[in-house]
Amino acid sequence: MAIKKGDFIQLDYTGKIQETNTVFDTTILKTAEDAGLIHKHGPNDNHDHSDQYSPVTICVGEKQLLPGLDEQVEGKEIGKYNIKVPTEKAFGKKNPKLLKIMPIKLFKEQNIKPYVGLQLNIDGQMGTVRSITGGRTIVDFNHPLTSKDLEYDIEIKKIVTDKKEQVQAILKLTGIPIRDLEIKDKKAIIKMNMELPPQMVEQLNNEIKRLTSIEIEVKNQQNEAK
Repeated sequence: MAIKKGDFIQLDYTGKIQETNTVFDTTILKTAEDAGLIHKHGPNDNHDHSDQYSPVTICVGEKQLLPGLDEQVEGKEIGKYNIKVPTEKAFGKKNPKLLKIMPIKLFKEQNIKPYVGLQLNIDGQMGTVRSITGGRTIVDFNHPLTSKDLEYDIEIKKIVTDKKEQVQAILKLTGIPIRDLEIKDKKAIIKMNMELPPQMVEQLNNEIKRLTSIEIEVKNQQNEAK
């Protein structure tokens, strides 16, 4: 069955830079280990990364993948594919306006010794030091993968039709932690420890209803006791 826009699918993927074949992202634990994406803090670090590296469920056509990957998934069937994603369908070309010249003294005031390749968070923006000349430093606030042609090895594992799995996938993408989820009478009962603002609950309900036709009811410990 061909995948169409609006379908939920479960997939594994590995993203690489075409020019160097360098892996920059993957859902597969062994691939992440081989590519050096997992950094252990000492020989006794036995942290379980299996939750971080596992198949993901996305809704096709909802920009939950890169544009060039998302649009090429449409029309595919369950199976393995190699997909090329050109720069303009990935992170775009470099924007010269995002190259900022910053005086060295700003770094010294923060006890930071800049070097080429150093990544910094400046006022909520991630930047990379590109050059250091005299008393000035050029920091690049473009995405590190701008101007790169990418390629993805993907495996579409299944089309997800279970409503609970669909709602769980949306919640995972939002990053909202939940305690439990139950589908009852065409409604998703979401239990969580925190209380969400009413506006956020409304936005979440609208999104889930639009994609799954399921309405939600959010319960926290306070209103559960009522």
